[in-house]
Amino acid sequence: MQRIVVLLLFCFVAFSVYAQQFTLKGQILDDTGKPLAGANIMLRQLRSDIQFGQSSGSNGSFEIKNIAPGDYMLIVSFVGYQNFFKRITVSDRNLELEPVKLNLKDQNIEEVKVKGLLLRQELKGDTTVYNAEAFKVNPDATTEDLLKKIPGISIEGSTVKAGGEQVRKVLVDGKEFFGNDPMLAIKNLQADMVDKIEVFDRQSDQSQFTGFNDGNEERTINISTKRGVANGHFGRMYAGVGSNGRYEAGGNLNSFKESRRISVVGLFNNINQQNFSMDDITGSMSGQGQGQRRVIVGGGGGPGISGGFMGESLGGITRTNSLGINYSDLWGKKAEVTASYFFNHSDNKNNSNNLREYFETPDGFRIYDENNSSTRNNYNHRFNLRLTYTIDSLNSIIFTPRLSWQDNKSKSITMGSDYYDLVETIRSNNLLNSTNQGYSLSGDIMYRHKFIKSRRTVSLRVGTSSTFTNGESNSYSLSDYLNQLDNDLLINLFTENSGKSYGINSDLVFTEPISPKSMLMINYSPSITKSDGNREVFDLTLTGQAADLPVPSLSNSTVSDYIQHRGGLGYNFSSQNINLVAIVNYQDAVLNGEQFYPQYSTTQKSFNNILPSVIFRVKKDKTTNFRLFYRTNTNAPTINQLQDVVDISNTRSYSSGNRDLKQQYSHNLMFNLSTNNPEKSRTFFIMGGITSLTDYVASSSVIARQDSIVGDGILLPRGTQFNKPVNLNGYYSIRSFVSYGFPFKKIKSNINFNGGVNFLTRPGMYNYKNTFSDTYTFTGGVVIGSSIKPELDFTLSYNTGYNIIENSSAISENYNYYNHTTQFDFNWLFLKRFVFNNNVKHLYYTGLGEGFDQDFLLWNAGFGVKFLKNNQAELRLKVYDLLDQNKSVNRSIRDAYIETSTTEVLTRYTMLTFTYRLRGKGVPQRPNDQTPGAPQQRTFIYQGGEGPPPPGRMF
Repeated sequence: MQRIVVLLLFCFVAFSVYAQQFTLKGQILDDTGKPLAGANIMLRQLRSDIQFGQSSGSNGSFEIKNIAPGDYMLIVSFVGYQNFFKRITVSDRNLELEPVKLNLKDQNIEEVKVKGLLLRQELKGDTTVYNAEAFKVNPDATTEDLLKKIPGISIEGSTVKAGGEQVRKVLVDGKEFFGNDPMLAIKNLQADMVDKIEVFDRQSDQSQFTGFNDGNEERTINISTKRGVANGHFGRMYAGVGSNGRYEAGGNLNSFKESRRISVVGLFNNINQQNFSMDDITGSMSGQGQGQRRVIVGGGGGPGISGGFMGESLGGITRTNSLGINYSDLWGKKAEVTASYFFNHSDNKNNSNNLREYFETPDGFRIYDENNSSTRNNYNHRFNLRLTYTIDSLNSIIFTPRLSWQDNKSKSITMGSDYYDLVETIRSNNLLNSTNQGYSLSGDIMYRHKFIKSRRTVSLRVGTSSTFTNGESNSYSLSDYLNQLDNDLLINLFTENSGKSYGINSDLVFTEPISPKSMLMINYSPSITKSDGNREVFDLTLTGQAADLPVPSLSNSTVSDYIQHRGGLGYNFSSQNINLVAIVNYQDAVLNGEQFYPQYSTTQKSFNNILPSVIFRVKKDKTTNFRLFYRTNTNAPTINQLQDVVDISNTRSYSSGNRDLKQQYSHNLMFNLSTNNPEKSRTFFIMGGITSLTDYVASSSVIARQDSIVGDGILLPRGTQFNKPVNLNGYYSIRSFVSYGFPFKKIKSNINFNGGVNFLTRPGMYNYKNTFSDTYTFTGGVVIGSSIKPELDFTLSYNTGYNIIENSSAISENYNYYNHTTQFDFNWLFLKRFVFNNNVKHLYYTGLGEGFDQDFLLWNAGFGVKFLKNNQAELRLKVYDLLDQNKSVNRSIRDAYIETSTTEVLTRYTMLTFTYRLRGKGVPQRPNDQTPGAPQQRTFIYQGGEGPPPPGRMF
């Protein structure tokens, strides 16, 4: 054994000595001779794919080690400066270059002017690049306003979609901005900062390093800022008071100096303006059930949003206090860091009405109608860090810890009635108070190593996670059975819940080139997750005080282990126009469960799966890009789903877990095609996808026809629903999205058409019978965005949809509904200092049912005046819901019923707001001197010691 260890150490030392070879040193300066920190430096070996990348340090210096002898091209770039190219030969010694001086792009030194069109859109590999200058917005616009004019991008509440897919991350100049909250970036960055909008599927850190796409991608938008933004102080601050006690305050401050960027954002109001991510609402809302589909109808709760949490309207009136800071910088020559902290407090009050129409069956027709009054108070802190440390040109480490903590309190009063064949049979009242706390701590650390041989790499990622939740609730309910003599059912329960989860997971990946255009990948990914769940329910009905022991039939204590091993082989072929990735993994997983209370029992399940995936891309020069994806995945049941304890906190709908659940297996096939006509600035995008699930975790719902017993002796009163998760097959989803955009010269505007057809069939069980719910959705829309000039900015949009709902157990077929929304946004800056804003939205919905169909106008208008130097200050008077017609209706489609809800919303109020804009010296105004509505001329400049690199060598 000792000999083996000595041999391994000897090989490691010998390899290290061999890998050191030669070093290249230098310094990067700006045009004035000052050191330039954060410049991108690439050294690429000619006639091979070997390349070294680095960023200059705080004093502009750089040092690239482990360089083998050969001919190289040195490429230096920095935002706002002309690229520098120099051919270098490394032979038998270390090299130290003369200082490299970069020149600003607007200087005509050794320039070569190339006339081109100011394109709306370009295709660069798998990235779609939109030119911000081609989409005119008003001087006060945010990046959100800009995105609304770009073809294929839509904003629905607090959800951003690109090409029909949800955007999971927004970057600013390639760096993370406030973790995983896209809305924070696009709401707080001014549009006049933006140079380009880049849309792409961001690969995992491991894939970016190895060059082998493992399929772990997330839709991403990168906001590329303009030259000069990288230095200066800028931002916006505002405060306003309004009628009916309304107020708003907030803003953002930014300090950019070379590589260091600091941004602070704040938001304080009681008019439903919110910046939330999923981390902010964990635990604050109860589960919505299995396989539901929600449709938002109406103007939502307040200005600027049509939804609350993640696109679903929370409803009611929300008071929000939030504050965040984002920081990014280069620490020395080798470390790059991005960190953010965000605090959010929301206080919500809501009154709502919910009407559930159960699918009509031969047994009769059931309706449940309830009125609910609730308050929710939620505090959340979250912290994100990303640290990249470059050891040398061959080795690097990435460390990404994340922390989130939350405290949530809620109260609700619910009064409901059950109707059978339009006759009221049950009347119930329910009071619920709950308090929940929890935290989540996770992190990844990744080591990456490149070998001297091109594309031979090895990387190891180790991740850990831990979550803790703790809460208690008191539920009091009284049900009156109107047609029975013994017509009262009283339930008074006190519940304590706690849960813990710990996990560790890892990925080991090795890549090896087998030809100039192909490579192999070997991966191994073990993981283990331990979960602990405890639920204790005490009956207060008789004594009014908590009993000494919990009720066994309602309580549960369970632990589980989920151990998974996944390994496989991948092949990648890549040429100039074709890229193919094929991966086959084998997964072995074991789920062990142990129940300690109310009685002891054990469960063990084994899962063995083959998981193939394919990614295929064909590119035709820079105008057409076709991508095809096929992925498979598994999803194991959670400990809550496995707990068979009965939850009766909702007296009209009991629920339980199922210890016999299997893991869910998914197949996903998707394609997209992008085309671009540079001469006419026409863009076309089409996307389609199919998803099928095996052992889909569906909901089995039973309506008790008479008093029954469920679980361990739990009384299920007549008319009460009992839900339980079960595995069913037959889940299919088909979706499509099409977008076509072009400039319309006659009205100096850009026009974007979009449409889609979606189909979903979802299995379920209703009263012990298998059912299938089918939903067909047909959508279409058009957006006309002005490109006249920033001072006259308008956007006109129309969106329509028709929804067909069918259920195999239903007799009636009158669940279809139709909707259309027309919106006109108009912003006019006249006489250089006066501003007029107008937003009109017409909403029309029919087929929701009597009393729920909608046809109304939501009209917001404002008038302001700018003053002080460069119009940095503004005083504006705005009126929200001028016609006092705002409404909000939600429709949820579930396995057994359709639920239509109306919620309390903000109605008409006025607001007087003062805004001050801080502009740094380097922050440019949006250009307004070009011919609008058509492709425009633009000058590009190449500069540098050795001239531009040969074709195919630009990075």
